Amino acid sequence: MIILSPKDFYQVRLSSLIADYDKDTLTMLYQPLIGHLALSVFFTLWSDAKKQTLTPLSSHEQLLVQMQMATGEFIDARKKLEATGLLRSYLKKGEGVNIYHYDLYAPKTPKGFFNDTLLFGLLIKYIGEKPANQLKQLYNLNINETISNEDEISATFHEIFKPDFEDKVFLKAIGSNKKIKDRATAKIDSEFNYGRFVEKIKISSQINESVFTKKILNEIERLAALYGVDEDITALRVIDCFDPNKPNGDKINFEQLTKMLREDVKYPFLNNKKDNYSDPNLISSETMLAQKINLMETVSPKDYLRIMQNNTQPVNADLFLIDDISKKLNLSNPVINALIDFVLVVQKNTLPRTYTEKVAASLARSNIKTTIDAMEFLNKGFRNTRSSSLKQTANKVENKQTTDVSASKKTTSKDEPSLEELEIDWDSL
Repeated sequence: MIILSPKDFYQVRLSSLIADYDKDTLTMLYQPLIGHLALSVFFTLWSDAKKQTLTPLSSHEQLLVQMQMATGEFIDARKKLEATGLLRSYLKKGEGVNIYHYDLYAPKTPKGFFNDTLLFGLLIKYIGEKPANQLKQLYNLNINETISNEDEISATFHEIFKPDFEDKVFLKAIGSNKKIKDRATAKIDSEFNYGRFVEKIKISSQINESVFTKKILNEIERLAALYGVDEDITALRVIDCFDPNKPNGDKINFEQLTKMLREDVKYPFLNNKKDNYSDPNLISSETMLAQKINLMETVSPKDYLRIMQNNTQPVNADLFLIDDISKKLNLSNPVINALIDFVLVVQKNTLPRTYTEKVAASLARSNIKTTIDAMEFLNKGFRNTRSSSLKQTANKVENKQTTDVSASKKTTSKDEPSLEELEIDWDSL
């Protein structure tokens, strides 16, 4: 962990031409995302860059005093600038003193900002869709259409300068390798793994890898980063939105993909986060049971529930139930799928909340992690308790005690059979 000390020095480097008109873009479009403190840090570093030809190094202590800002506030502001592509930070460690190099980048042009799904999407999230679109209207160009009876008479470059491209001066211009500072924006970093995404596409579909041009992959990456969805879930959603009959470049319905990813983030259990990700426990067998177990191990609870109800979308009540179970009990997706499968069988294709939560709690207390473990746990619970349940029932009938019969009725609801009353034959499912 790197701890910033006020005694550490810093140097600002301009990695891009930044113009005064960029101030409006930063204030109007970036400030809602990064906040006024981060914007203030950007402007201050920009000002420091102009004077550091005289004093190359400055201390963070001077900067913090100047901005009346605590160290933690500065670090938080700096990270926001880095996340939005306005700043890149580098550290050169020394004996007793560290030197930070801050590379400043220009903001995107308004057109580039609104064409960036991540930035424009966050703007909508933070200030609302209507205000965001109103800001977008401010930057629309009102280009007057040419009147039908007008002819353009503007002079061309060749008409005026008549360049001779055989002239050596043009050869010198072409051969010049001198780097001139230009307008540049830093790429917004993402943890999206293209290799893993494409591999999931290959495993789960027949889509040719050539479909995913650089432009399409960039758009997919931005959407995945915007909604915080990993490569596996993104790949499955892309497959759902893929139409092979469309022309190249239009085979993926990005509007539909956006809606599906937006729906996914409403229910955290749908996303296999990297820190919780583990390889599925697959079975090498062609039996129906093995195929079912492999399905439970590889698909999300939402998709499994959809498959179980003839490919119709699950209702919100069922999704909220499974979401609650996932968050409160921290069950893995394969175990949740086994839970769904089991409850649907014993509850006649329904998911009663109380009963489902009771079974889920039993799975959580037993630290069940895989589909097979969940199925064995549920089946064992039924089988081991069935004989004792029958003996108890026989004794109650023999004694003909109404109170005992009444008590037995209270133990289990007619709509929610207990684990002792049923036995599941998983091979027949």
